[in-house]
Amino acid sequence: MKRHEKDGVVFYAFEHIERTGLARHGFSTKLGGVSEGVYATMNLSGTRGDDAAHVHENIRRMACAMGMYHGQTVFCEQVHGTRVAVATPMLYNEGTVHPEGVRATDGLIADTSDVVLATIHADCVPLFFLDMVRKAVGMTHAGWRGTLGDIAGETVRRMQAEFGSDPSDVLVGIGPSIGPCCFEVGADVAAEFAAAMPYATDCIQPSATDAGKAYMDLQRVNELLLLRAGVRAENIETAGLCTKCHDELFYSHRRDGQARGSMAAFMQLK
Repeated sequence: MKRHEKDGVVFYAFEHIERTGLARHGFSTKLGGVSEGVYATMNLSGTRGDDAAHVHENIRRMACAMGMYHGQTVFCEQVHGTRVAVATPMLYNEGTVHPEGVRATDGLIADTSDVVLATIHADCVPLFFLDMVRKAVGMTHAGWRGTLGDIAGETVRRMQAEFGSDPSDVLVGIGPSIGPCCFEVGADVAAEFAAAMPYATDCIQPSATDAGKAYMDLQRVNELLLLRAGVRAENIETAGLCTKCHDELFYSHRRDGQARGSMAAFMQLK
């Protein structure tokens, strides 16, 4: 990913998506906002207890830095599931993160340039999708439960069903999230993944210090799911940035608990 900064607002974007010239997109950092205290400074979630006016201004600043209009933003009520919805102008969240958003949804897709797709993150994997031929985009929140349920593949299948997308024409960016260095899970979660995804067992490494724990590479698991959905390996770019390790850039639920802000991922067709 490439680091961008405009008027003090810092975000990251994928170079292979930027090269197409077809979409605006980016993943925010903690830098460049107006929030204070544990939310400092670029908190983009309206559900954490931050001042709503600060969140609104942060969204405006971030959207502006990415070349978007914040009033066209569509967020969703993320529930760590696998539902993917089509975003339309009727779903505008008026520039703020409404807790209700698009109900019980963790992925958004669109083939129109008058909506900005947005998902909220603080360790979970952001997935950016661009169909270069059908001119469609997708934005997905993949926590471990959503990953286990294959929301990555579901997003591709929804783009196929709604827009006629060919998976081989789709570019995908796997954004910053908690990395295999830090994502520790219990034996029960590791066993669920091993049973459901025997092809991904290399992504699960037993803890060297705790026999009941394991470390998981969620970014790589999502990459494998995308490959199985028909996305070409050369069309996938992975950030490789761990949100927990990079305290100077990102909020992290595993590191900070509930006393924190959240990042957001944005995507819009030009």
